[in-house]
Amino acid sequence: MGLLLVVNLHGQINVRREVRSALRELRVERRFSATVVRDDPSSLGLLDLSRDFVAWAPLDKEMRLSAVKGLRPFFNLSPPRGGFKVSTRRKFGEGGVLGMNPKLPELVRRMI
Repeated sequence: MGLLLVVNLHGQINVRREVRSALRELRVERRFSATVVRDDPSSLGLLDLSRDFVAWAPLDKEMRLSAVKGLRPFFNLSPPRGGFKVSTRRKFGEGGVLGMNPKLPELVRRMI
């Protein structure tokens, strides 16, 4: 099992109750908040339920989050420098950012 980086890109305005509870369990309730979760079936179920609001990707070795002192279970990011290059309302397969996104680490580097 590996680790997944999860980023909320929409917040919780007009969100169904079950999606809101899934975001709470993932610890990404606010917009531009991020967390690291395990790649297990329960986490994947929560991600699948909230796929219209979050983006996730496998955590690569280059992020080096273990080098950050005092890392909390979740952390807040700023909006990306240079803006979003693609739509934040579409899934990755449709030309957007949401859902399983292999280009998410590049976006997070611009948000740190």
